[in-house]
Amino acid sequence: MTNTGMFELCRLYYDEKTMEHAERVADEAKHLCCFFYSPLTYISTDINFVYQLGLAHDLYEDTNITRGVWFDEKFEKNLKLLTKEKNEDYNEYVGNIHDMAKDNPEYMPAYIVKLADMYDHFAQADTLTEKLKNKYVAAIPYLI
Repeated sequence: MTNTGMFELCRLYYDEKTMEHAERVADEAKHLCCFFYSPLTYISTDINFVYQLGLAHDLYEDTNITRGVWFDEKFEKNLKLLTKEKNEDYNEYVGNIHDMAKDNPEYMPAYIVKLADMYDHFAQADTLTEKLKNKYVAAIPYLI
């Protein structure tokens, strides 16, 4: 799928505020890619893949999109990893993203997008409540 195609798909499912958040996360994730590329390892971050994953990162968690029909296997795996289940502890969820990326470079895009997502939440002073701030601060050690 192209970046434009992913943008249009997300726009069909997200409300305006969620779409704005997804765009900011995608842009930040694209910038973070350079920090996670190493020619000496198997870690190679495709900027377009990470950008599209940033756009889509909330699709399964926040919309009614049908799972498993839109994306290839690698994208689907990363998107599922980014999807926090309703009863899942946030710190365990974030720690799982870290552990999966550490053990399997295929999941590095999900890790990059989660970093960008948390960054965006911290950067939004108008919506960052004390409760959310405490939640994200508590999760940082599980992510890094």
